[in-house]
Amino acid sequence: MVALLETRHMDLPAVSLRMPDGQMASIPAVPLPEDFDCQIQSWDLAFKDNASCDYVVGQLWAAKGADRFLLDQRRERLDMPQTKQAIRAMSEKWPKAGAKLVEDKANGPAVIQELGREIAGLIEVTPEGGKLARAHAVSPQVESGNVYLPHPLIRPFVSTFIEEATAFPYGRHDDQVDAMTQALNRLRGMRATFGVPESQIVVDPVPIPDSWPQAFVVTVTPSAVAALWGARDQNGTFYLYDEHVLPDPEPAKNACAIRQRGPWIPGLVHTPSFKGSPAEKHSVTRLYEKQNLQVHTAQLGEEAGVYHLRQLLGAQKLKVFRSLGGFLSEYRTGDEKALLLQCCFALLASGGDCMRPKPAPQRVNRPKVYYGERSWMGWGG
Repeated sequence: MVALLETRHMDLPAVSLRMPDGQMASIPAVPLPEDFDCQIQSWDLAFKDNASCDYVVGQLWAAKGADRFLLDQRRERLDMPQTKQAIRAMSEKWPKAGAKLVEDKANGPAVIQELGREIAGLIEVTPEGGKLARAHAVSPQVESGNVYLPHPLIRPFVSTFIEEATAFPYGRHDDQVDAMTQALNRLRGMRATFGVPESQIVVDPVPIPDSWPQAFVVTVTPSAVAALWGARDQNGTFYLYDEHVLPDPEPAKNACAIRQRGPWIPGLVHTPSFKGSPAEKHSVTRLYEKQNLQVHTAQLGEEAGVYHLRQLLGAQKLKVFRSLGGFLSEYRTGDEKALLLQCCFALLASGGDCMRPKPAPQRVNRPKVYYGERSWMGWGG
């Protein structure tokens, strides 16, 4: 059953709904939590670049423990420029929504390409299975009463949302349902928190001494590439000190940016979204080796990385530079599929074996030159 929520300190009436068996039920309003573990946006975009085609739907979902809350929605027929402006507006209105999910269909890839350098957290989502399969995957969350909608007196769009969900999959439109299932499926794989507040790990940037062992991990997907740099001090504290994200998988472009951080720094290539044999995954590493990077293929998986992260957090041995806005945004949401968190897991699980300090400049042994009367410089005619 879907419950309806009220804005805090407002006395709102119960809402009457017709249930699947035809009976009418009175759903009481419940108060919103004081805060949320995380917030995300979910976008279902149109297939044509005009304002007279399908609806564009953007939703704002929040999570608190096992509960999921639809807080806001925009549903309009928008052309490409209007769609980009709608995403900008929702990002400004809900700045704590770190992940912004955009389906890899319709105008999705074009929007990510054009806004990726402007708005952080745009994630291209490739749906698994059909619309009905994705809806079935999230139905237990709804049936268990963990999905909440805003009261229709506060958010009038809820009435249309419920009508569409009730008619799915036989209704005329399904854009609101698609945006919902995309968000709920993503939230299903997100941790509420890693157990340590961001304030306890953030430090102001400082120069990293050449004597500290350093390494990086580059996470490669078919649509984007991210890299994260780490260093370890003499006491075993791990510092995450630089990051790189580019919504373009071209190896040459990404390798150029990575080399600028220090061509001597060794690294690992992590390919979590690539299916295939170890040899096939290593072929991606070879592409980056050909770009003059000192890289190997990451071996240990995500679970090992999460374990190492929790170990460092528990021992207060992880520090993150305040300048790493992308990583900190992903840390707040706890989305383990986010690119920079994937980099972090691989770096902590496998990067220790390849970390090394900056090599000392090689000394050139020059031959001694004698200036005495028997030296060649002393000979004359």
